Amino acid sequence: MSCEVRHKVLRMPGSTVGLNTREELWEYESAHEEEMNWQPGCFAVALCSQKTRTFIDYYLKVEEPYFGPRNILYARKLKESEKKKYLPVFRKQFPGFTPEQMDTVHYCDFAWYNGTDAPDLY
Repeated sequence: MSCEVRHKVLRMPGSTVGLNTREELWEYESAHEEEMNWQPGCFAVALCSQKTRTFIDYYLKVEEPYFGPRNILYARKLKESEKKKYLPVFRKQFPGFTPEQMDTVHYCDFAWYNGTDAPDLY
């Protein structure tokens, strides 16, 4: 059943790892469905529309159902300490992931009604 939810994620464009189209993203997701899901500590295809560009999220926190303020839409670049902390996490999912690629990863915090696409926040 649909409800209000809040996600805190590390979001990167799919192009960071060579997944430029929705089709490439879905193919990757199908090949890695065992380890990908929308729970904390996991990677998954972002729940936004993916119409203009693709995104992959690493889930930090999920609140479902969420009863707080509905106007949460916050995104920022990662701090240097966060880049160092999460680089091994990204390398585990994407071997060869570089510190330079971490520059494309943003922290995103958003709340929305999950009967629709999540915000294309980045």
